Formats: sequence, C-alpha cells, structure tokens
Amino acid sequence: KFTRFRYSVYGGWSNAKFGIFDDDMFNYGLELTLDGRQEKVLPRDTGFVQFRLDRTHTLDNGPTYNQYTLDLRGFKGLPRRIVLAGQVEYSGSSDPLPPYMKPYLGGGATLRGWETGAFVGDNRLISSLEMRVPFSSPFSVAKTGLNLFFDLGTVYESGQSLSKARFEQGVGTGVFLFIFGLGFKVEAANNLKGNWRVHFSSGFRF
Repeated sequence: KFTRFRYSVYGGWSNAKFGIFDDDMFNYGLELTLDGRQEKVLPRDTGFVQFRLDRTHTLDNGPTYNQYTLDLRGFKGLPRRIVLAGQVEYSGSSDPLPPYMKPYLGGGATLRGWETGAFVGDNRLISSLEMRVPFSSPFSVAKTGLNLFFDLGTVYESGQSLSKARFEQGVGTGVFLFIFGLGFKVEAANNLKGNWRVHFSSGFRF
C-alpha cells in the first residue's frame, strides 16, 4: 500500500462441484485500488476506483477464463451533512463461464428489491444512486441515519451486446446504525413490478 493507492497479487487452487461439474482449478490475479475516502461510513467529496483481473485455468486440459471488474464510486457532500453516493460496477468475461462462476444479479449486495441470484449471466453491470441522511451528531459515537436509493442492473451472456441486455430496477429506503466501526442496515425495496423485499446487511455496499 502507498498512501491511498493499494495493489495486491494473489493465487490459489480450488475445486468446484456443481451439478455435473467437478473441476479442479488454479487461479491468479491482480487488483489495483485508488481509495480517496477519509472514512468508510459517510465519506464526502471523494471517490474510489478499483480494477481487478482474474485468470482461471481449469486443470486436466480444461478451458481458461479471463474475468475483469471495474468499480467506480463517488461521494458528494450536500448541505445538512447529507451525502449523495453513486456506484457503477462492470464485471466481464472473455468466454462463456461455467454455472458456478457466473456473476448473479439480485439481493442486497447487487440489486435491491429482488431475491438473491434472481438473474445470472457471464457479464454484469450494476449501478446505484443513494442519498444518505445522518440523524446523529458528527461527534456521536453511534452514527444513525436514513438512506434513499435507486438501483439499476443487468446480466447478459458472453457474445451478447450490452445494448440488447434487459435492465432491471429497484428503489427503496432504509435505516442504518454504525457504532465503533460496526454497522447494521435494514432496507425495504420495490422492484417496480409490484414486489417488495426487505434486505439486512452489516453496512453500506459502497
């Protein structure tokens, strides 16, 4: 790590058993991060950029997969300590992936208002816009507040054009509590198709 720039190199061996698949794999990758956040809970007037490259070799003369992810986040301070936060994250693959490696869409970690894993594909694009309104004093040990959000995302197969992908949406609100660095958040979201879901998490996704 160099001040706000961080890099990591990693590798490992794994085995996946999924349906008819029983694969041994060796993977390695690189991750580069530029993190301008002064704090993790309610950063203001800053940004975050991360690029990740993963290469997976299926052993016994199996296929090789290249996956890459770009994660962009921005945080703008507004009056009354309100924060407008946004994220765009794209994950792509060089080739069609086996089912156990495909990224999913749906759930509190990707697209609120939908059940976890509602959609699956080789490539994924997710975006979110949040307004975070703190209730507590900036000097308080416990940080509480309300967030309003809108999510938009899609997954699609390798070789398919993004312009032909089907986008799904989610909109809702939630409350959060952070104390001594530990967080808890509960959100109610609608998928704009008449269905509501409640999501629980340990903090903000971004």
